[in-house]
Amino acid sequence: MDLWVNGSIIFFSLLALAAGPCGVVGTAGCLAYLFRIRRPACPSPSLRGHIYFRYVTRGDFPNLVRHNVAGVPRLLEGLLTPDRYTVEVVTQKPVGAAAVEMVVPQDYRTPHGSLFKARNLHYALMHSRARNGDWIVHLDEETVMNREGVEALLQYMAEAEREGALEDWMAQGNIVFGAGQGRVAFVKAMDSIRVTWNLTARLAAETLHVFFVVKGSFLVAAQETERKLGWDFPPELCVNEDDTAVLRYPGNLKGRWIEGTFYETSPETLLDLLKQRRRWYHGHRKFLSSRHLNLSQKFQVMVMFLNDWAVFPVWAALISFSLGIPLDPLAVRMAGWVAGLQAVCYGIGAGVNFPGSVGKRLTLASLGFILSPVFLSLQFCSWFWAMATTPQVKFDPFNKERMDKAE
Repeated sequence: MDLWVNGSIIFFSLLALAAGPCGVVGTAGCLAYLFRIRRPACPSPSLRGHIYFRYVTRGDFPNLVRHNVAGVPRLLEGLLTPDRYTVEVVTQKPVGAAAVEMVVPQDYRTPHGSLFKARNLHYALMHSRARNGDWIVHLDEETVMNREGVEALLQYMAEAEREGALEDWMAQGNIVFGAGQGRVAFVKAMDSIRVTWNLTARLAAETLHVFFVVKGSFLVAAQETERKLGWDFPPELCVNEDDTAVLRYPGNLKGRWIEGTFYETSPETLLDLLKQRRRWYHGHRKFLSSRHLNLSQKFQVMVMFLNDWAVFPVWAALISFSLGIPLDPLAVRMAGWVAGLQAVCYGIGAGVNFPGSVGKRLTLASLGFILSPVFLSLQFCSWFWAMATTPQVKFDPFNKERMDKAE
């Protein structure tokens, strides 16, 4: 019995090593950029291209979309004249926003049968007035922009135009989820790991010009790149459409980072968050079984897919304790360091995700580190939930109209 238990623990601990690259890069990104001094804002640059702020929505929360769109002209006042930008809303249902509203027909079908957000984006690509040299700023319906982030966005565009880095280049900026009120603090703290993923993405973008992690909002590309992204994917690759776009890009897509921050909302409840994670893992399962991705494309997905095996040391300790069997030292050495890196990432993510004084942020970082075994265990539960259920072809939207208001 002891042999079987210890052998199983060692086997699954080896799988935990798959989380190593993510943990190492995530920790390195945190250390590299956590205390970096922000560059002073430059005067609004002169841009050649027209800017399209493209909100993509199902149309389930029209009040939220109208509220965010209405704030754009005030935000851009003094930075861009109205003739230099267009606000687009790509939606499956009319929302009545003060923007160029593109309602995707119910019978609209792409050549490869795209679903969900990818279908909306393909429709926008076909019907937008954007031309080569113009800029597309991808925004989710709940994305809240701020002045500092927009200044950084414009500065990136000016640098890219000056360097000729338009086609085959894409950039993304930071998103935080803890500002304001209206969400369960525990859920926002658990969701803080996504802030660390952003720092991971920044490290990869600034040092290697590649995308290690992709977030579908605060994502910026010139129209030339947008056309090559295409957003026309087989249905099984549309759950995580942002990852698909990068993996299937027909060429050498290079990444850059925008030194600004926008705000979004965490899921409303713990169950909502677990459903969100389950959907992501269902998407990963579809990636790994798809005949439309080659082995090299699937490798990156596999690393992220197995990332949550980092929780295994916690489960191994509980199993060994409940059965009265000593935990094999090899299992501790192989998996413990991975769990430690993940704990650091949770701690730093919690400190960055929430606004407040330095003291408050340090306290939250400490709590994130301490609670990381709980967060990892819950994350693993959503992973197991996804493995034990049939991949869905629908979303479970949470109520975003009671979203956090960024300070």
